[in-house]
Amino acid sequence: MRPTYDELKRLWVYSYARGGFLEAEEWLNAMDKTDPKSPQFRALFCAAVVAYARPFTPSQITRKERVVPLRNVPAPSELNDTHVLVLDLRDKVIGHKDALPAEADEATPNLITIVQDATGFNLHTMQIKGMEPSISEKMKKLCAHFVKHCESQVRPIMERIGPEIRMHPVGRYELCITEPPDDWIKPIRQAR
Repeated sequence: MRPTYDELKRLWVYSYARGGFLEAEEWLNAMDKTDPKSPQFRALFCAAVVAYARPFTPSQITRKERVVPLRNVPAPSELNDTHVLVLDLRDKVIGHKDALPAEADEATPNLITIVQDATGFNLHTMQIKGMEPSISEKMKKLCAHFVKHCESQVRPIMERIGPEIRMHPVGRYELCITEPPDDWIKPIRQAR
């Protein structure tokens, strides 16, 4: 049975969100094996934060519709502080750089420092130098929580439309958010 237009959107939204969390988890696991003082660690850190935050930022799902995939899905209460921290890191430090000073009791990571010596001076930006292991572990728990949520949203639709998917030959297909009579599943052509 063909999925409805709304089901196709739900499949895309939750599959996209699930993919972001799986990607974030992959980068977090790679960080465990990387020197925390290395540029590679910083790159993995940034990648993990961006991938984690993606489902909480707007996505264009049709020509006319933008959604925030997990806008109203809360984090577990015991992990909410970490969830907010990661989204703030994405919004204020990694995805964007804000020049606003921090509140009196907060550290401002987006400082421009002036380093002066006998030969002159230079301007430098601050960089994140590491991540507490406890934050990494909490992010992994958050990823697992949200993956489970996304899978619970997709599973009933997939069970209903599975027979139609299995009618197609073995291969790779694109899920298309379309109305009938347009196909909702199209083969992905291999690059030559």
